[in-house]
Amino acid sequence: MSAAISGFINLLKPPGLTSHRAVAHVKRAFPRRTKIGHAGTLDPDVPGVLVICVGRATKLAQFLMDADKAYRVEITFGLATDTEDWTGRPVDEKPADGLTESELQRALSNFIGTIEQVPPMYSAVRVGGRRLYELAREGMEVPRQSRWAVIKSIELLSFWPGPRARALLDVTCGKGTYMRTLCKDIGEHLGLPAHMSYLIRKRVGVLDIHDARTLEEVEEGGDSVLIEPAEALSHLPAVRIPQERIEALLHGVQPSVTWGLQVPKGGEVLRLVDEKGELLALARRTHDRYLELVKVIARRGG
Repeated sequence: MSAAISGFINLLKPPGLTSHRAVAHVKRAFPRRTKIGHAGTLDPDVPGVLVICVGRATKLAQFLMDADKAYRVEITFGLATDTEDWTGRPVDEKPADGLTESELQRALSNFIGTIEQVPPMYSAVRVGGRRLYELAREGMEVPRQSRWAVIKSIELLSFWPGPRARALLDVTCGKGTYMRTLCKDIGEHLGLPAHMSYLIRKRVGVLDIHDARTLEEVEEGGDSVLIEPAEALSHLPAVRIPQERIEALLHGVQPSVTWGLQVPKGGEVLRLVDEKGELLALARRTHDRYLELVKVIARRGG
């Protein structure tokens, strides 16, 4: 394998493994000095898609961290926990046998769009220089500022009524959304304690769980499992750069509307591609006649 290997791995992280340990496992499949990281953590108890960045792709991690995510999540009503998920200790109970599927379906519609969330105490958010989960483990609870989150869609897959009613949902959301807080807030909207009783991450950007590789497959396959940045970042809107402008672009010239660019609507970050769709660079929209280059991907001279 070349020391210049670079790309992304769509890893199927098993439950019980931290994201840091997953990276350590992946490192076994590559030369010792290869730089390897991940594009956003996944809680140790949660399985699903964890994007691993290899080589130069580590410099592109942020663009996958900012991508939409898709989850399958189970809510259990009638019981709230201090961690807002199945790992915590009970803090409130109330029978949920009056909850109906139609009532839940109506409630879910209130959580589509931009919503406010208060980060849970068992989270990595820093307050006063310390992680919230560190304070929580010391038995402390501190005021937290609410944050905006974007819920793109919620689909109710199954509902099981009873004193501990349960619901299975598919949720698509923007970055920084807390699924366990969403479960808690849905319960509060219905006047019931609730917690997240199961979670799996199904997708990050275009990287889907159905195409994810196990740790064993990564260790055996090495760089053969790598995904090119052009594919991994294909969730970003594309702008085609004329052939005669590519050399200037690769030398850092800011793209201008005078180049005859067709800039699509939506998306703050754009993919700049050639006529074959190959990824050249990433750029950010500006309010003037230019696109601001964020990262040049292709090498100068081809």
